[in-house]
Amino acid sequence: MQSNITPQLAIQALLSWGADRNQAISLLLAGELDRFLPIEVKVSDLRDVLVRVMSQQLSLDDLELWANMLEARDEFDITEIEGEIYALANAEQMGELSQEKVQQLLDLLD
Repeated sequence: MQSNITPQLAIQALLSWGADRNQAISLLLAGELDRFLPIEVKVSDLRDVLVRVMSQQLSLDDLELWANMLEARDEFDITEIEGEIYALANAEQMGELSQEKVQQLLDLLD
């Protein structure tokens, strides 16, 4: 599969859940990002995604999908934000996601 996204841009797209995320996922699944693994996910990455949700650049569904991907894939080191990712990825156990909950999480991160 030919891609016009570099590995570095692909990693950034995955961490920020950016516009090129589908191409980035394809590169990840094809093993083309293996030399960069594990990809460390930081509090700043979480904060950036949450801010994008609050500004409605990303939907709550996008946020949940992003968190599920990070939680499910061994390629990502989520140690720094493991609890937050678990809460976002498991709405059925942690309660439905809402703008208010996203704002509360942002407040806790600051």
